[in-house]
Formats: sequence, structure tokens, C-alpha cells
Amino acid sequence: HRDDSEEGRSRKRARMDEEPKKTIRTVFAEDENE
Repeated sequence: HRDDSEEGRSRKRARMDEEPKKTIRTVFAEDENE
């Protein structure tokens, strides 16, 4: 569902803000895997 997608993106943005920069690569990798 679209709502789930947007919610997931918000969570990933929060992780990008909270986690070290190298984790951002992991977040992007997860986006590609989806």
C-alpha cells in the first residue's frame, strides 16, 4: 500500500538522520532491494 511505502520512507529518513553516514548506504541498498 502507498501508506506503508511512505511510512517506511519516513522511518528510513529517521535512520539516516540518527545513524552514521555509512548506514545511509545500507538504507539505499534496502530501497534498491525493495
